[in-house]
Amino acid sequence: MGGRFRQPTSRWVGFAVAGAYVVITAITGTALLVAGQRISAADAQAGPPAGAFAQYTDTITVTNDPQTLPRTHTRTTTPSPTTVTTRVTTQPPRTQPHTTTPKPTQTHARSAYDHVTGPAGLRTVVPDGWAQARSTGPGAEIAVDPSNSQRYVKYGGSAIDGSDMLATHLMYEASYAARSDGYHRVALLDATFREADAVVWEFRFTGPGGTQHAKSLYWRVKGVEYFVLVSGPERDWSRMSAVYDQMVAAARP
Repeated sequence: MGGRFRQPTSRWVGFAVAGAYVVITAITGTALLVAGQRISAADAQAGPPAGAFAQYTDTITVTNDPQTLPRTHTRTTTPSPTTVTTRVTTQPPRTQPHTTTPKPTQTHARSAYDHVTGPAGLRTVVPDGWAQARSTGPGAEIAVDPSNSQRYVKYGGSAIDGSDMLATHLMYEASYAARSDGYHRVALLDATFREADAVVWEFRFTGPGGTQHAKSLYWRVKGVEYFVLVSGPERDWSRMSAVYDQMVAAARP
């Protein structure tokens, strides 16, 4: 029994086959696992597939005049072996057109006064629209407010002798006061007008419409006595005083 070869039984053969299958399966699984790990490591080193994500650089080229020429954007995709250049053309921002507002046409309002030339060449102004005519006395013109005849102005000039100017007007004042109702002197005094001898006479009297206020300026140049005079209702004196100032300022010579 010690040196005789024993024929293996069918049970033993089955166990041997099963054991070999287990060993082969284990070896195959281990090889596949190692190969999978190697493939994963290689993929990790190679990076993502083309097109998975893209890093890009954006280059803007500006032309010489950005206000009138378009801007060009250049985008380059780098991960892929093939470089794709995309040009995007954008129009510059619209600029508001420059508009010029025309200046309003300047219109000159009609002057409130008219320039006039009276007797002896006197030049002055009278309120616009007032009716003009010859007045009583030598060398005198009159302009009357058409809306109220109690508002009027006189102006003119006439030759005189060499008598004292203030004394002459004091005599005339006495004559005028004798024939006028409610005469009251405000002022009668010597003055100088444009370096010429002058007299200012201001007074009140009673007129058809009530108290009337008057003021006049007399001055002498080369043997001629010139004058301007304004008169109006006392209630309108501020207005008439302004007329007096305008007439005196414009008076020549």
